[in-house]
Amino acid sequence: MNQSVDTQEASLLKQMDKSPDSTKAILGEVKSFRECVIAQSAALRPASRLDLLEQCRVNIQNRISPPGNTSYGTLRYWNQRPKDPRYTNDVPIMGGIFDNGPGFPVLVQCDIRNGKLQDAMAIENP
Repeated sequence: MNQSVDTQEASLLKQMDKSPDSTKAILGEVKSFRECVIAQSAALRPASRLDLLEQCRVNIQNRISPPGNTSYGTLRYWNQRPKDPRYTNDVPIMGGIFDNGPGFPVLVQCDIRNGKLQDAMAIENP
């Protein structure tokens, strides 16, 4: 992909006139094209398991402390809990500490079936 973008960049640079304004315009187009290619490839790439577990963490974090000017804390020490009897590969159990000063434990069931975060649900200890 980088080679394709570089080839297009070289082609555009050969065609341009040598004025500073032309150079800026071409480099702006190249930057825009490169960003578009990177965004498109990221959108088409299937999410990894790690990406899905991070989406689950962010989902729960935003439920406890919605984004905005006031933060009520941060979800830290996010780890899988494979010894939990409810743990499966498609619906892992995750745990962490919501750090709001004194902090409190959080246990979450992340439904990541079919390569997508389907749901994130806070649950009780077994």
